[in-house]
Amino acid sequence: VPMCTGLDLADCLLAEGERLSDWWPRVWAALGRAGVPGGVLRFPRVPYGGPISSLGSALPGHGIVRAQGHSCHFDCRATAQELTARYSTRLRKILRKGEKGLSGLGDVRLRTARSIADLGDAFREFERLEASGWKGQGGTASALQFSPRLRAFHADLFSTAGSPRHAEINLLVVGERAVAAQLCMISGGVRSLLKIAFEQSLEKASPGSVLLDLVLRRSCEDDTCR
Repeated sequence: VPMCTGLDLADCLLAEGERLSDWWPRVWAALGRAGVPGGVLRFPRVPYGGPISSLGSALPGHGIVRAQGHSCHFDCRATAQELTARYSTRLRKILRKGEKGLSGLGDVRLRTARSIADLGDAFREFERLEASGWKGQGGTASALQFSPRLRAFHADLFSTAGSPRHAEINLLVVGERAVAAQLCMISGGVRSLLKIAFEQSLEKASPGSVLLDLVLRRSCEDDTCR
């Protein structure tokens, strides 16, 4: 299974209640019909807690799991106070400086889009922010708007009438303008952060970190991921 740059989603997307073990024979049958021989499927960089990561236990004797590197995740079953108490001293300083800098520009708040009516506008804000910084024309030109194929894929997930109910876009709004944005997917009690963008001119205020802190605190308090 290939890895996609900028989107660590090397896993199977299943409907509610589906099990990957039920699909396994069909996967091999489909490969056989396509004339693809082999006896092994390798899944690199599998997300923490996803269907593939649990396949080894679902099919005893048929899976080899080797953990490499680490999985960046936060357990939001804890309270917000318990979670933030584990922040490093450096992160605390970054957040204090960022919150002070941003609050001087206007009211700072978190805005979340989940409905089809809201996702389209929020996705356009994400695109604007992503192209305004180092991913834009003056930098790496790696923003979605410079790749029709990747933009179409993300737009289908996050801004069309067919967007899955798991799609979520979080915006950090200061005054009346968005200064940071996250593209997230929610499934199986996990909120996965796929891409982030922020206004480059405000980088000293760390709007991306401030946004992540607000989303983590909210995740501990609501039941979206429970």
